[in-house]
Amino acid sequence: MVEYGQTTHAQDIAKLKGKDITIRNAKAGEKIVTLLGTEIKLDNDTFVLTSGGIPTVIGGIVGGKATGVTETTTDIVLDAGNYDPKVIRKNSRKLKIFNESVSHNDKLIDPRLCEIALNRATDLILDLAGGTVYENDDYYPSPVVPQSLSLHLDRLKLISGQDLSLKSAKSTLQKLGYAVTEENSRALTVEVSYYRTDIEVEDDLVSDILRMSDYNTIPSTSLRTPIPPDITSPLYRFEDKLKDYMLAVGAHEHITPVLVKTDEDKKRVKLENALSEDQNALRISALETLPLVTNTYRKHKLTVPIVFEIGKSFLRQDYQELRELAVIDQTDVRTTLSTLMQALGIKYRLKREENAVTVVAGTSHLGYLHSTSFILYTNALMTLARPYPTIIANFRPETSIDLSLSLSSPISFDLIEDCIKKSSPNLTKLEVREERQTQPGIKTLLVRLTWEKLENPDQARKNIVSALEKIGVSSRSK
Repeated sequence: MVEYGQTTHAQDIAKLKGKDITIRNAKAGEKIVTLLGTEIKLDNDTFVLTSGGIPTVIGGIVGGKATGVTETTTDIVLDAGNYDPKVIRKNSRKLKIFNESVSHNDKLIDPRLCEIALNRATDLILDLAGGTVYENDDYYPSPVVPQSLSLHLDRLKLISGQDLSLKSAKSTLQKLGYAVTEENSRALTVEVSYYRTDIEVEDDLVSDILRMSDYNTIPSTSLRTPIPPDITSPLYRFEDKLKDYMLAVGAHEHITPVLVKTDEDKKRVKLENALSEDQNALRISALETLPLVTNTYRKHKLTVPIVFEIGKSFLRQDYQELRELAVIDQTDVRTTLSTLMQALGIKYRLKREENAVTVVAGTSHLGYLHSTSFILYTNALMTLARPYPTIIANFRPETSIDLSLSLSSPISFDLIEDCIKKSSPNLTKLEVREERQTQPGIKTLLVRLTWEKLENPDQARKNIVSALEKIGVSSRSK
């Protein structure tokens, strides 16, 4: 395994319960004690080797203690196998077994390596311990056809920018272990070695040739072909702009893990074969993991800045993957949100719902606002963002009135907002500046109303207060 990367396994023949070694899937409920003494309960998805009907090895993962080799062993059966990496990864995580065997077999290994590694292990045993080889049995019903690739001289010259000959290319490839099977004046065909699982296309051959001839010999010349078109997703380009806007307000960007500990939330996607019990589900929102960053700032007694992350969140319904901007601002989150929206040219409003405040623009739902944070969905922002937002004059005539409203019964803010706007149709802005519980059962709202043009502020105040009283809202600012 150390020399070739192929795992092998030895069993003591004298300890086998039968005269057979059978390859099959385990039966549900069967058990095996591993070489480390751990008892494992198997299921139908686990691949095992058995003797006399009793599991002795978990294929590609770990051997059993019952047939393990000891100092008194005289006869062994030595085996090597090629396994489906996906099956090894799934079963090792399900059984919570992580060892050198798993770390090799959960990757792509060429099946031809089994015989090579087995012969090498046999030679070492004969040289170091002595003995006799009895028989070699190979179950290989569908042999892998060696991979063949063609290297064309035109492609070699195009990629390298050099006038290389096919003869020199052939010599380089042969030194690297490629076997040349066909050749002509314009191309040659090679057979890829079993250990080069990274070679897939013709350009991989070109890369090997240039690597051996030294990349520094490639001349610096003008391109002879057009520059390939940019295939960057428009969403990623837009998210780069979002990052620039956030950095402009002094925010710090962070990337946090999407894996979290599972809970009872039915929206959450849970992982079946998680590596850790603390990371066995996917986050619903980046605001689950981003607060860990602010905790780190506090731990080191640093001022907590505005922090943000642009990443994915996951929902179980329809297996949605949502890209979002998560921001934590513990000083003035509304100003940060307003600054970002102005930079994007989006006119938004806040809508109070039962358990949250949503950010909306027209009929589009953009995200959620919390007391010290907000979430915005980047797809929705990109759809509404304008490349040249309207420039708002810094000094424009405005008239503002503050109203202190008292609510003795539960009334939705949407009803209050509609009532005010109907009383004064030319109102341009309505802001809730403060909200608090002054007495048991009584809630007070401080509301600021703004007009760009208002001829009679006192009359407007009276009209609004009168309309609010009709729906059960009193005002101390009469």
